[in-house]
Amino acid sequence: MSILNTVTDMFASKGSSGNDLESVLSWIESQNGISGILDKMKQHGLGAMVESWLSDKENISLLPEQVLSFMDAPELGKLAKTCGIDLPSAAGLLVKYLPLLADGLSASGALTSGATKNLLSEGMSLLQGKLNI
Repeated sequence: MSILNTVTDMFASKGSSGNDLESVLSWIESQNGISGILDKMKQHGLGAMVESWLSDKENISLLPEQVLSFMDAPELGKLAKTCGIDLPSAAGLLVKYLPLLADGLSASGALTSGATKNLLSEGMSLLQGKLNI
């Protein structure tokens, strides 16, 4: 079984499809990567939230309304179109995946060097490690 299939199965059991995850990872790459999105969040007053995701402390929850405040609607619309969902649902996908990715791709309060490379492969590697595959 491929890693993508394993990840798909894992997220399907949590009510998500692997296609959504792959679409989110690809979309994040198109937004200057995870660091680009985290920078946008900081610029919109969500720096404490970002820091919680990067640290070893408990993650502060992201709300769909917050996603809609820091992401441009046309850009978020690209993710929505790819996934075949509306804008609020696309924001919901980011609510679900951004904290997990930022948390998993960080160490000692900062993104790892791998987080600035190909997010799709890094995200899959991260999940592979968590699944001990």
